[in-house]
Amino acid sequence: MSHILKDFLTGSAILIAGIVISFAAFIILLFLWIFLHILGAFVWIFLIVFLFLAGIWLIGYAYRKIKEKKVNE
Repeated sequence: MSHILKDFLTGSAILIAGIVISFAAFIILLFLWIFLHILGAFVWIFLIVFLFLAGIWLIGYAYRKIKEKKVNE
């Protein structure tokens, strides 16, 4: 009888450990999911800012090139 009880308690301990580890993994993955969504939003914001600044730079660059061509003519 003691072997049956020992096996039952061992199985219960393994099951409880699995539940605790699964819950911990769920919490970690939930935080990672939230963090990565925030990070993804920052990527979109930085892309928009980069495109805006690149557009301003391109307008200035084209203006300088046109101005240089007029001076050389």
